[in-house]
Amino acid sequence: MAIVFEKWPRWIELYGWEESPSRLPVEADQQQVVTDVRFLDAAEAASYLRDFLGQEQEAVARLRALFASEHALSYGQVSDEEVFVQFGSLLAQNAYRIRQTSVYRAAWGKKPPAPPAPLPPSAPPKQIDPPKPVQNKATLAEFIEVVNRAGQGSIVVTGAGPTSNSLTQHLVRQDKHGQFFKQFININKDVEGLANSRAEYGRYIEIKAKVTLDGKPKAGEAVIFSYIRHAGEFSPVLMSEEKEGFYHNGGPATCSAITGHDGWTNTEVFYLSAYAGDCFELFATGPDGNTLKIGTYQVWRKFWYQITYAGQQLVLQPVEAEDAYAQVFAQMVFTQTVQIPQASVPARSFYPAWMAQFPPGSGGAETVFLAGSHNTEELFQQLIPESDKPVKAHLVLCDAVWREKNRPAPVEVFTIYSNPSKRLIVNLDGTENAGLLKPTLSGAPLVIHGSWSSKNKKGVLTDENILLEQAGRSDETSFRQLKIVLPFDAPQPSINNPITIRLQLRHAYCLGGYSENENIVILNDVNNPKLFNDTVTHELGHSFNQTPDAGFQSKSLPDHPNQYTMQGTHCSTGASKYIPDPNYPELFTYLDGQCVMFHARNPAGSGKFCSVCEPYIRLETMQRLF
Repeated sequence: MAIVFEKWPRWIELYGWEESPSRLPVEADQQQVVTDVRFLDAAEAASYLRDFLGQEQEAVARLRALFASEHALSYGQVSDEEVFVQFGSLLAQNAYRIRQTSVYRAAWGKKPPAPPAPLPPSAPPKQIDPPKPVQNKATLAEFIEVVNRAGQGSIVVTGAGPTSNSLTQHLVRQDKHGQFFKQFININKDVEGLANSRAEYGRYIEIKAKVTLDGKPKAGEAVIFSYIRHAGEFSPVLMSEEKEGFYHNGGPATCSAITGHDGWTNTEVFYLSAYAGDCFELFATGPDGNTLKIGTYQVWRKFWYQITYAGQQLVLQPVEAEDAYAQVFAQMVFTQTVQIPQASVPARSFYPAWMAQFPPGSGGAETVFLAGSHNTEELFQQLIPESDKPVKAHLVLCDAVWREKNRPAPVEVFTIYSNPSKRLIVNLDGTENAGLLKPTLSGAPLVIHGSWSSKNKKGVLTDENILLEQAGRSDETSFRQLKIVLPFDAPQPSINNPITIRLQLRHAYCLGGYSENENIVILNDVNNPKLFNDTVTHELGHSFNQTPDAGFQSKSLPDHPNQYTMQGTHCSTGASKYIPDPNYPELFTYLDGQCVMFHARNPAGSGKFCSVCEPYIRLETMQRLF
């Protein structure tokens, strides 16, 4: 299709070599002169467009639209001057021609100026062969990656790209995944300062090319940069801000750059997509038609972690968690370990193992380090901030994880026939893994309300009357077992004289771990390294917005189809639905989920993000933990 630009009293037609020029209507009182316009180089072509179109914004807009449709460039992001320069380079390479038509009306009362010599009559379009482009002896000599550093200018980056014959300063890329070079898009390029910009950090790659003629720098030559994307597994159709392109996120698919007096183009930028695992190859095509390639770059993210513990724990290393994040193209890097002396930890941080340690019956009389809401404020202060590691997780390892319930348990009633009583099992509030600790985590009394009553006498119960014992703690009820030791003024209970007990207790619940922004409390179960690693992966997942509630995911993704809320937001992939009471089907739970974001421990689980979750974690920005 011919592209016609009107500027009275002249027209411009733009068309490719395989296109036929459109015929312009000629009225009886008009004279028409048609001229093919030729150019020596790209600069002359750009100057012609600049002078001819001037401030005619409608004409420039049409030219801009041509780029948007023919070259996949961003319609609104390219300046007028850039339009002139880029299209000028295409005119100089004979990719397009300009035919200028001048029209003069007889009614103007003056003789039109002598037109240029007309072209010989054209043969029918089907017989026209494309004219042979003028041979350009200028050669694309170099195509390199660079990084710009304050006070140092462009430094060549080798590895993905070659060395330079004319630029002497070089850096070498080190981080690779197989044959691919990692680009950590969640870390700012200048995180270590403008004078130490890191090529492997940031969403974009900096590139430039050099053109020579007979071995000498050649100015005014056009180099076209382009790319190929190899989409990562499970990738959705990306929205503009998450797509790749030149100049900016979701930018054009090609970039035209003109060489300067030194033969080099300016430094251009190519933005990678936001989808982890995507791979990109970059290309430069010179005026000689030669194409050079650099790459391949792969989208990754990166974060660090510190381990903090107290006492004399045997500290596990989360190597399997590191592997789980590498699978979704996130590099998890250890920084340091901080050990807190037992004498320096807050009160109620050490409990008898039999009382606090999970699973029930796994501990003896030794004390273990317990972390929870009562002492983690002080523990979290052990995190060491590092400006060059802006995304840093803090793993607080402990032998047991307990959190106190905000609401008290309901009042429960028992009948006892001996003193001390037989072992009683309190229901508490039915919370999974709910239990009793003495002293309580907060230091407040364990007994909120306690009383005893017989036929003709009654009295109160306090913490002194609640007995927690090591013996018999071997099943899922262990954390809810107690005995009642009646006060001295109470009658002795018997079959004939039972005592009624009423109790409301302050209680807590144990769990494998939890996360609060960058601070993550983890059960350091040395007897179960898989559980430890799964918990680290899971809790870090929560800190990276997994499994996202509806509307909190990337705009490129639908609502997570397997998301559910149970003790937090989780993934039900591979799980079965269990309904304890058929009369209340809405009170169900999930069992045996396979995804690492399932809400409960599953020894047979994969320990990895499932295929449903992968796109969500791969598109998570990971610029902070929350």
